[in-house]
Amino acid sequence: MQRLGATDLGPCGVQIHPVSLELSGTDGESSTTTALIDGDTRTKTGIIADKTGHAWFRLTLKQDYCIDRVVIYWKSPDYSEHQCEKDTRNCGCSEGSCWGESLQVYSDGLHSNTTSLVTQGRQCKIGDTVFFDDQRGFKHDVYEIIITGCALGGVYYSFT
Repeated sequence: MQRLGATDLGPCGVQIHPVSLELSGTDGESSTTTALIDGDTRTKTGIIADKTGHAWFRLTLKQDYCIDRVVIYWKSPDYSEHQCEKDTRNCGCSEGSCWGESLQVYSDGLHSNTTSLVTQGRQCKIGDTVFFDDQRGFKHDVYEIIITGCALGGVYYSFT
């Protein structure tokens, strides 16, 4: 597959809402398993490690986006802000409570092999999945996750 045209960006700086959520496990004390994406910072999801010792969550988005920022609210006012840039593997924690966890944006869809799309000079990662992984296995009380970025416009491909 060969890319023929540029990617246009739709509105930027908008909140992107996940359509599904997977977790390594919950503590049984959580408000709900989906509290971290319900828009209510008073509810929480307690994420615990799985059998491999990793505490993780995976958020799946409706489509590929140009994601520039992911903010995780641990408890008010404790948060961590991750900036996503196209030429880095992980979204680096730039503000707040940064403990060395891994936060990645990637795509299983159309743009899976096109990480350097034309994004009108914007620093972001193209993807339909946000994945957080703490290999230390600590429990994380997550009150909310906010993802911001731009919708993608037209991309033209040739299947030769």
